[in-house]
Amino acid sequence: METTIQISEVNSKDVKTSRGTGTVYNVKASDGREFSTFKKDLGQAAGRLRGQFALIEYSEVQKGEYTNLYLDSVTATDNPDPADEVIAKLTPTYSYAKDLKSEQINRSVAFKAAVELVAAGTMSVDGLHDLNELTNNLIPIVDGTYMSGNHTGDEEVAESALVKF
Repeated sequence: METTIQISEVNSKDVKTSRGTGTVYNVKASDGREFSTFKKDLGQAAGRLRGQFALIEYSEVQKGEYTNLYLDSVTATDNPDPADEVIAKLTPTYSYAKDLKSEQINRSVAFKAAVELVAAGTMSVDGLHDLNELTNNLIPIVDGTYMSGNHTGDEEVAESALVKF
């Protein structure tokens, strides 16, 4: 595939591969997409274009639930393609998918905890609405925001979740 991006960052990291060790170059576009390559010349060329627009060719490889973007070529350009910018903004990034997955896992764990508290007789709820509310009150405990002190609102979030029921 071919697109125009603005290169915001280029990093390299030594990694172990099936052939030994190698250096992977990660090229981050201003829209959040990341492209990687093991080719030194491509990584260095992208590094020289940091902050500029570049016409790139890349390959998409689906691995499980993730899509890896591999850089195949990079060329300086003065004319960004507006259509590419719109498409890039509409494309979900890896970090968004990761955050969504974490949120879903935290909600599932909180729901399971709520059901177990009710089943053990520790809590009582009146219908699904109360069970959903108990689940929402347990999420700060599950995701660690309560324990890390990063929670918002009342200091007794966890206690109120349990006392209310």
